[in-house]
Amino acid sequence: MSQVLKSLRGRNGQSTGRLHLDTFGESLERRHFERLLASLARGGWLRVEHDEFEKDGRQIQYQRAFLTSVGRGARDEELSGLGMVDPPKSARATKKKTGTRQRSPKRSRTSGSARPAQSSRTSRKRKAASESYPSDAPAGLVDALKQWRLGKAKQRRIPAFRILTDRTLMAIAVEAPRDERSLLAIAGIGPTRMQKYGREILEITRG
Repeated sequence: MSQVLKSLRGRNGQSTGRLHLDTFGESLERRHFERLLASLARGGWLRVEHDEFEKDGRQIQYQRAFLTSVGRGARDEELSGLGMVDPPKSARATKKKTGTRQRSPKRSRTSGSARPAQSSRTSRKRKAASESYPSDAPAGLVDALKQWRLGKAKQRRIPAFRILTDRTLMAIAVEAPRDERSLLAIAGIGPTRMQKYGREILEITRG
C-alpha cells in the first residue's frame, strides 16, 4: 500500500494498469493489486474512477487512481489499520465488459430500428454525466473551453465530445490546471489528448 501511495504522490491520476506494472511488475498478481486499491479506497486514501479513450475508432474503458486529501497528507504508519477487502462488484463488472461488445438486436436491413434506441441511450448517458458534474466552474472559463472545443471539432469534422466530453471539460474548468501535471491528473486527459490539445487547453486555463 505504501508503494502505491508513493507512486501516486509522484504522479496522481495514473491508470490502474500502469500503476500496477510500474509499481510491482510481475511480482504481484493483478487480483491482489486490485484488493490493495479497494482497501485504500475504503479507507479514504484514494478513489478509483472510470475513464475511456479512443483507439482505432473504438472506445477503450479503463480505471484511474487518484489520491484524496487524506492520502496526500497521511503517514504511511497509519496503513496498518487498513484491512484487505475485495474490489466492489461494479469495478469487477466494468473490467469484464472492457473491450467487449454486446450483440445488437437482430433486425432487417431495411428496418434500422435498433439504432435509434441505442442512440437514445447514449444521449441519456451523456446528459446524465454532464448534469452530475459540479456547477461551480467559472462561467467565462467554461465558455472559452466550449468555444475552443467547437472550433477544434469543426476543424477536424468530428463531434465535439470526441475532442473533450462535457464531464472532462467541466473538470478542467473547475480545477483550472496551470501545468501539464495538473492537467494529466484530470479524468479524461491521457497522454494522447495531452499531446494533441494540452498546450492549447493550458493557454485557456492560464488566462
